[in-house]
Amino acid sequence: MGGLAETFDKSRLTTAAARIADVAKDHTYTIIGDPDHTQAATYEIIANPETMHALASVGVQHIATEMFVLGDQQVLDAYHQGVLSDRTMEYVVQKMSPPSLTQDGLGLDDTHQRNAYYDIVRNAKAEGIQVHGINGSEGVLPPELIEPTNQMIGEMKYTMALAIENNPDFFDMDRRAQGDFMTKQLYDNGFNDDQVILGLEMTGFRRQSFLDLADEDRLKEILIERLNGDPLVTDRIQNVTGGENTVVIYGQLHMMRPTGDIDGTLPDSAVIDIYRNQTETEGRLNPSLAKAAQEMGMDFSDRGDFQLDVETGKWTTTETGVTAIVEIPDLPSAPELTGREPIPPVQTPALSLPDIKF
Repeated sequence: MGGLAETFDKSRLTTAAARIADVAKDHTYTIIGDPDHTQAATYEIIANPETMHALASVGVQHIATEMFVLGDQQVLDAYHQGVLSDRTMEYVVQKMSPPSLTQDGLGLDDTHQRNAYYDIVRNAKAEGIQVHGINGSEGVLPPELIEPTNQMIGEMKYTMALAIENNPDFFDMDRRAQGDFMTKQLYDNGFNDDQVILGLEMTGFRRQSFLDLADEDRLKEILIERLNGDPLVTDRIQNVTGGENTVVIYGQLHMMRPTGDIDGTLPDSAVIDIYRNQTETEGRLNPSLAKAAQEMGMDFSDRGDFQLDVETGKWTTTETGVTAIVEIPDLPSAPELTGREPIPPVQTPALSLPDIKF
């Protein structure tokens, strides 16, 4: 009888939201692997109100994610507590994020990604789920500077967000005027020249100079340092969530080593890799992954416990190879999947503010 009841229960898992929540119900940490930062689908699936409600319904209390850095936490907390409005938070997430490798490094439009980041924050708040930025900028910052630099950036970003909240006319300014406004706010709050420059670079009001996107050797070093820092990230996740039921969203590469990576060091965890199109993504990225593994001397053979292919709706359990077709919600970046009218993105102006001289 138990087997029949279990079969009946599983037959009800006909949506992506239900499948993801079913995994979260049985694990302390459900890790969402993002295989391609240039695609928004991974984030849009989690941001969808149905998914967020399903996660809350099975007891998820936290979302810990790479897409926000430690320095974002003060702003994330202020929004969750109602200190910042939706309008302010939407602007901060969409237009005051660190430089995007998708946009700046590859020249691709990252509007859908940024929109999805905001939707995750907004819909998590609606369900009482706390969002945590757990990216310490490992590799970009020396280990000893991660905490103090993020603390300083957090104070500056919170100052800027409050200034927006308290000055409704800010939204009517053009981008250059907004940059001048923010520069004055930082100086008025006691930050010095170097701090102001860094703060403006980290929030997109000034072209960044701390990372050379054309230096491939340095970018490879950063990747290795980031991967080696995975145990520190998992310690951070456990500290900020207190061991409560959590969804973690991080780059898939951080879960692909057999040991020592994020899922390898998080207890009671399961990994769900979410692809826009699994066959296309793996065919495009696997050769580069094999080359990187050889060059870096790392084993990237581990695979997630589950895979979700958004375009086909196929949900696969890795251990058994069993697949099921699930319903995919409307995705702003992929309206063709459901045959509905396209959902136009909220366009984010190019962050082309000229260098501010000091």
